[in-house]
Amino acid sequence: MVGVRRRDLRARMELLAAAGLETHDFLFEAAELLDRAMGVEFLCAASTDPATGLVTASVGTRPIELCDSEFTRYENADPADLNRLAELAVRPNPVGVLALESAGDPARSLRYREFLRPRFDFEHELRCVCRVSEVGWGAFGMYRAGGATGFGEDDATEIAALGPVIASGIRRGLLTGPVSTAPELTGPAVLVVDADDTVSAMTPDASAVLARLRPPSSGVVFGPIADAVAAVRFPGRRAAARVRAVTGEWWVVRAAPLTGAPPGAVAVTFERPGVVDLLSLVVAACGLTARERAVVDLVLRGRSTAEIARALHLSAYTVQDHLKAIFAKTGVRSRRELVARLRPPEPLGVDTN
Repeated sequence: MVGVRRRDLRARMELLAAAGLETHDFLFEAAELLDRAMGVEFLCAASTDPATGLVTASVGTRPIELCDSEFTRYENADPADLNRLAELAVRPNPVGVLALESAGDPARSLRYREFLRPRFDFEHELRCVCRVSEVGWGAFGMYRAGGATGFGEDDATEIAALGPVIASGIRRGLLTGPVSTAPELTGPAVLVVDADDTVSAMTPDASAVLARLRPPSSGVVFGPIADAVAAVRFPGRRAAARVRAVTGEWWVVRAAPLTGAPPGAVAVTFERPGVVDLLSLVVAACGLTARERAVVDLVLRGRSTAEIARALHLSAYTVQDHLKAIFAKTGVRSRRELVARLRPPEPLGVDTN
């Protein structure tokens, strides 16, 4: 253990989660904090779309040769594999230690036999899905090499208490910072991923979107794309995710199989989100009530306080109380700021008149 005492870990993580960092920055700082406290060889952390569970951003604490498409392939190849994130996500306690899951025989896991041990010499794995009110916002895994001390039940208990704290930091970060204006698309933004996870074709607009979405050090088939492709090849999840670009704007990434193409080919599209896409994300991230969502929906339609009151059979004072609660939860100070956060700016170059 270096730099952070284990007994201070939760308090430090709570401060970090409340610091108002954007999601990618929070993930990086949270991963570094866990890494120093837990004394691991490698730790990776990701945010996920709460509606689909697909990866939206990811970070790692060490520069290892880890291909996102290879990771997702092994993660999904065997539905009965041990310590899978999809299985942890639906457990009452969403934390798993591979040694405990396998009764001391991690070689029972396909991921361990063919990926973790031969590629990285990782012997020990602890994973956690980060949830708040049963909604998943991210996940992380930590690894130690062969010969190192493994993870035990005490580690799992400690990490389980941190999961909701990390989830709160992730969802708070989704709404941090201004929503920037997306570039105008002149045509469909589509790329084709072949069975070997290489990109065989791409439209010019897809290339432009990727330049804004993709972290500088990652390949073309990086986290969100790799996970969307895996959702098509290994059915069970909806192949769509709302992803915030490093440049600030939101995109919806979708994947679908191709007919008439070589087996395994998948088309990936990038679209600007609609108001409903962002509204549902904000409702989940901020914990808005059904009534508060109804008020927000009418605000986005340009209705006045009096009109909202009549539509919802409320007094104007009650509507104002709902608005105050909405402003506090979403971190804005006015209707104008609320609309700006939930209504994606018009693309650059588009005449709105």
